[in-house]
Amino acid sequence: MGYKTDVFNACSKSRSFTARISADRCFSLILPNGESLNLIAPTSESRKEWANVIQHIIGKGQQEDRETRMEKWLRKQFKQADTSGDGFLNFDECMLLLDHLNLHFSKEQAAEIFKKAGTVTRRQASGEALELPHQQEVLNAEGFRRFYALLSERGDLQKIFTEFAEGDHQTWTTKTLQKFLREVQHEEDQTLEACEFIIKSFEPMDENQSQNLLGLAGFRNYLLNQRQFLFHYKNRQVFHNMTHPLKDYFIASSHNTYLTSNQLTGVSSVEAYISCLLTGCRCVECKVRIIEKNLLFLITSKKVNKSNTKVHLFKIKT
Repeated sequence: MGYKTDVFNACSKSRSFTARISADRCFSLILPNGESLNLIAPTSESRKEWANVIQHIIGKGQQEDRETRMEKWLRKQFKQADTSGDGFLNFDECMLLLDHLNLHFSKEQAAEIFKKAGTVTRRQASGEALELPHQQEVLNAEGFRRFYALLSERGDLQKIFTEFAEGDHQTWTTKTLQKFLREVQHEEDQTLEACEFIIKSFEPMDENQSQNLLGLAGFRNYLLNQRQFLFHYKNRQVFHNMTHPLKDYFIASSHNTYLTSNQLTGVSSVEAYISCLLTGCRCVECKVRIIEKNLLFLITSKKVNKSNTKVHLFKIKT
């Protein structure tokens, strides 16, 4: 909004431009390639309307893209985990899948989630009178989706949602959402109209949308939306002065990123990378050991940025 892009900033230096076009009529779209589309609305009110509609469209598109990618990913995981190829997952196959995804659950915890997902016996699923072990409990594709949903359940969001929900209601009104945004998010300027717009943008159930109600799924969609990230979306493009020598810059780096604890007894896990990146680290270390012809190659690589990985190769005789 305003004279914030390079184009508008250059135009704002002209008195004739600022006299004719006020900053509250200007807005810009930052495209994926980093270029900007600079627009001027007839009035400040129409600029707000345009901005709201565009944000709504972007939010809807991001939500649909996320759901489509998740659906494809789930189908792929189900197919890979179905080692028997019969269209069902038994408990052992689910345990192998958890191990493949680096999700650490005890057998008792996994069994409880497996049951909650709504298992059926192969006999029930096929409608045939099958003998054991074909009567064992299994998950079909829909059951697997519920299984994954239970695995990825966000208890922290459920707790917040329940605290603000009035009585036994499973939804928030616009006033409840406004209270949350003002008291918890400290967005004091949020109006009831803005809350209605949020519900229409992120609530997946048409019935709730028609009544201006926000369910847990819509609440989760809103908080996981790109615009709620601590890292400001405008800063995805390079905005600092990058002309200084490399020694003038700081970067959060990590050593032995793959370890979950100490270097001697720590377990290597993908979760260590996830935890590291979530805490703000932007330089991680990977090590790959390849044994070939009685030689041990130790490869140490560090990710410098999206397009540049610094790799060190050491050759050690065995």
